[in-house]
Amino acid sequence: MPPKETQMNCSQTIYEALDRVADEETHVTNKSAAVDEFCVRVRALSPQSGQTVGAAHASEAGGSEHATTAATGTMVHRVAQSGTGPDLCQQVCRTFAETIRPHSVADVDSEESLLTTIQAELGEEIAVALSPSSGTTDSPALQAAVLTAATTRLDELQTMEKALRAERESLRTALDDIEAVVEFEDPTRDPPLLYWSFEELQSAHDRLTVARERCERVSRNRQRTIHGTAACCSNARVSYSNLVEYLYSDGAANYPVLSTIARLDQQYAERQRAVRDHLTRRV
Repeated sequence: MPPKETQMNCSQTIYEALDRVADEETHVTNKSAAVDEFCVRVRALSPQSGQTVGAAHASEAGGSEHATTAATGTMVHRVAQSGTGPDLCQQVCRTFAETIRPHSVADVDSEESLLTTIQAELGEEIAVALSPSSGTTDSPALQAAVLTAATTRLDELQTMEKALRAERESLRTALDDIEAVVEFEDPTRDPPLLYWSFEELQSAHDRLTVARERCERVSRNRQRTIHGTAACCSNARVSYSNLVEYLYSDGAANYPVLSTIARLDQQYAERQRAVRDHLTRRV
């Protein structure tokens, strides 16, 4: 059995990938909980049907944000009346800032405006409708539109949670398979081939062939996984290839399993060539 450090060295990239997935799982789970809390709090608001809002919350939603109303389509009804009472847009923006925004930007004190963050999380139409200059009706229609967008975002996050769990399981399966291959044939072993008999060399060559075939199976399984759909929840889908690119693009290896397998197979191939060279000399 190869020493534990040999297995660690061969699989270090995958262990790092598992850490990356764990960090992202924590982040997505926390954001999902924040969106759920946002939905609960927005449902509890009491909009005034038929009341126009706009200038009253210019300072709180980000006065420098000038969004065009053309993108909203017929999402919410707009009216020209004025009125008094609670400002739904202001309350929604405040609720978003208290729940979702801390999980959407790395620094809550960053220069990114609140409406920009709302657009990133809930879509352009919602950001436009909540803009101070929009004149959006303080109505149940606006509340429903915000909740619909937030529910869609929650579906996306829950789908991502499922995808991350699937990726964690895929990495662990690949890790077990790779460690089994290393245990079967230690890639760092450097035997004195010069003193081996023909039968010993032939046996070593056969073992290396088996090890390389196992590497090929792990590689094929991982490639099938990458080219599939990682998860689906409601209408939200996550492509595995997109997930892998997102998770590992900043790391040492964009494809942790495939790069590990490629290195391992290369080690086996080099040793097999050396064994084959000795075998041909004995014939």
